[in-house]
Amino acid sequence: MDALDFLYNGNAGDISNVNYNPPAHFPHGKWVLVGSFNKEKGSDGQDVEIYEEKWPASFFKVVVKDTENSLGKVVRGFVLGTGSGSEVGELAFEIGQSIADGMLGLNDN
Repeated sequence: MDALDFLYNGNAGDISNVNYNPPAHFPHGKWVLVGSFNKEKGSDGQDVEIYEEKWPASFFKVVVKDTENSLGKVVRGFVLGTGSGSEVGELAFEIGQSIADGMLGLNDN
């Protein structure tokens, strides 16, 4: 067992968002789904998945899915990445919730 193995343990207390659901132990250098947010039907939000990767530092990505907005227009998804640390994990979850709620998105223009 590696002396740094404990750094790969999942700890639900690392991020305060109730949607944070880490595994008991992270694989090294692999993206793992740790949370998701679903848009409200008929809203301008988009469905979002949050992934975490450990090296053992934690990195996060926010994967936003293609969807239709409230006018029926297709809105393309996108991916945001973070630096490392639990603070950016908190930020990733705040951004994910905001996108699902229709408060944030990307414009093509």
